[in-house]
Amino acid sequence: MVSRTASLLSCCFLFAACSDGSDQLVLDAGGGQSTSGGPLSSSGGTGSGTSSGAVGSSSGGSGSTGSSGSGTGNSASGSTSGSASGGATSGSTSGSSSSGSNSSGGGSDGGSSGSSGADPYSGPFKVLVLSKTLGFHHDSIPGCQQMLRELGRCVDETSCAKTNDTFISAAKPNSSFTVDVAGAPSGCPELSSATAPSSDPTYSTYVNMGCDGAGSNNNDPIGQFNSKNLDVNQFSSVTAATTTPGPYQFIFFCSPTGTDFTSDGATGMAGETAVQNFIQAGAGYGGLHAASDFEDSEMWQWYYNELMGSWFANHNNDGTPGTVNTVPMYMNHPVMRGIPNPWNTQDEWYLQNREMNSVAGFQILATLSGVPALTGEPANDIRPIVWIKQFTTATAPFEGRMFYTVRGHNIARFGEVAFRQLIHQGILWAANRLN
Repeated sequence: MVSRTASLLSCCFLFAACSDGSDQLVLDAGGGQSTSGGPLSSSGGTGSGTSSGAVGSSSGGSGSTGSSGSGTGNSASGSTSGSASGGATSGSTSGSSSSGSNSSGGGSDGGSSGSSGADPYSGPFKVLVLSKTLGFHHDSIPGCQQMLRELGRCVDETSCAKTNDTFISAAKPNSSFTVDVAGAPSGCPELSSATAPSSDPTYSTYVNMGCDGAGSNNNDPIGQFNSKNLDVNQFSSVTAATTTPGPYQFIFFCSPTGTDFTSDGATGMAGETAVQNFIQAGAGYGGLHAASDFEDSEMWQWYYNELMGSWFANHNNDGTPGTVNTVPMYMNHPVMRGIPNPWNTQDEWYLQNREMNSVAGFQILATLSGVPALTGEPANDIRPIVWIKQFTTATAPFEGRMFYTVRGHNIARFGEVAFRQLIHQGILWAANRLN
């Protein structure tokens, strides 16, 4: 374990030693008014298929389940089966569905079941992104946000080819998503690409307008994480999820830093509650890099103990070569499927404050090897790089999920095909849209 003292050596405080030369420290007091997103609507589609290697619970045990259902509007038939032991599961789904429509995007895939026959996790969805930085500011934040927009439009071979992305064939039909950046004004342009440098005119315009939601000129990004935007009623029943969905089903943290919630008074406290209830009710969470260098004052206990499992304490310099290795039991997990193994790449490799293997409920999908040991750490230091968690709910078939990777420091990472595929699969899995 790394002590809290070690974290004082981090780039959040001594950023000149760990930056790629273009990062800067930004302090932000926040302020403004909150906004809420609007409802989504889409037409349905059809789909059928098989899947295997779905993740199980982190605790041991074994068993099998089966269910089937049919209904009207979005009819579906199929069956599911699986078994679990020691934290891993495998299973298969099959079936077919007829086309239809509803307000959340209607066609159901072959694995859906229930009394109404509708899959509450189907169709397009909307993502609320947080990148507010009261601490160290990553100049790669706009690249992260642009990557998310592009991945959200990657739904078939043709659309994915436009940004050189990998088509995720195991995704449920119509699993596109759109992105709202908390605190961004209306009328924001897109970057020329996710790897646009700070010298690119589109990057400058984007940041100067406050489109990254990071600085003091933003419209209360924390206030947008409220119970109206993060509506839990959509997870109360299959009918509610498919007819009256909330504006968002997913939140993503693109390297926010500092005590964004806990220093924002009553607004921040309400936001903490809204986020916690949202995930535990059945929503999805994704985060990368500084999402674990965020709210590490231990004032928001649930964020680290239950959602993230640990916080950033130290790191190797950006550009340090390393090898990402998929944990053998998760070779076929939907998040890691198709990701190079071993994956020789580079980044600013984070070291967490505690051993993730010792934190109940989390599953480490990939680890890091081959990097220089940090001070006080063993020479054969093996660190978690990708991990997940599932949050069971009392209302079937809803399940909250989280996905996180420590990667994503430099703008260049957001052009890596394999990295983009990892993020895309992580989002789709956490949104319950990946078979």
